[in-house]
Amino acid sequence: MLDTTLSAFRDFEHIILVINQDDAERYATYDFPTVCGGNTRSESVMNALEKVTTPYVLIHDGARPYVSAEIIEGSVQKREKQARECAR
Repeated sequence: MLDTTLSAFRDFEHIILVINQDDAERYATYDFPTVCGGNTRSESVMNALEKVTTPYVLIHDGARPYVSAEIIEGSVQKREKQARECAR
């Protein structure tokens, strides 16, 4: 299931995978940096954000594994449009 989700993000250069510490060995074969999740979703997101080196992030909830590349691209385009509008 994770492979399906990650394939939708194939055009992105930087991906950080938030995992349960007990599952670290399972995800060792993935070519992404990993961080341990927290006790809540907010804590997990913060743990990942501490590793971010890019100006923008997309956060995807792995509990919804069937996101499409089209939905992701639409989100990116909407963010870019809003940024242009705010810059006016």
